[in-house]
Amino acid sequence: MVDRVLVTTDSEEIARVAHKWGAETPFLRPAELAVDTATTESAIFHALDWLQVNEGYAPERVILLQPTCPVRKKSSIDKAIRLLIDTGADSLVGVREIHPFLWRAPDDAKAEYDYLKRPRRQDIEAADRIYEETGSLYLARTATMRQTGNRLGGRVILFQMESSEGIDIDTPDDVVVASAIIGALYLS
Repeated sequence: MVDRVLVTTDSEEIARVAHKWGAETPFLRPAELAVDTATTESAIFHALDWLQVNEGYAPERVILLQPTCPVRKKSSIDKAIRLLIDTGADSLVGVREIHPFLWRAPDDAKAEYDYLKRPRRQDIEAADRIYEETGSLYLARTATMRQTGNRLGGRVILFQMESSEGIDIDTPDDVVVASAIIGALYLS
C-alpha cells in the first residue's frame, strides 16, 4: 500500500545504497538537518517541502520507518495503513505490549503497581495494559503533521506490533539482537 519510498540522508553512500534497493533519493539532506540536535520532523518537513516545490507532489499520508528500528514486516506496514484509513484517525504509532510491572527511581524504588497483589499477566484487563512506543512505525495524515509540527497529532491510534518488531538500536547489544531477529525472521 506504499506508493513511494523516499530516503532522506546527508550521506552519498547511504543514498546510493538506498537507490540501489529501490528507494528514491532525489536530494541530500542539508547539513543543518543532519546533526544530532536536528529533529526527525525537520527532515520530514524538508522532504515534504522538496517534493512540493520540485514535483508539485503532496502525499496524503506519510509513513515514517526509522532505520534505528530495522525489524518490521511488510504486512505490518500494510495493516497499519489500512487501520488508519478504516478508523479515520489522524495518526498512528507502532507499539508493543509490555508487562505492567514497572518501577521508578532505583535508589528509592517505587512500584507503579501493587506488588503485594501482583496479578497474573494473562489476567490484566485490556484497559489496564501498557504499551511501549517502538519507534518502528509512525503514520500520519500530512495535513495533521503540518498542523501540529509533529509526526503524531489529532486522533492518535495505537498499532500493536509483534515484540520482535520493536527492537530499537541504541547500543551495540541492540545490534546483536536485531541481527539475530532479522536472521531468524528473514534469512532462514
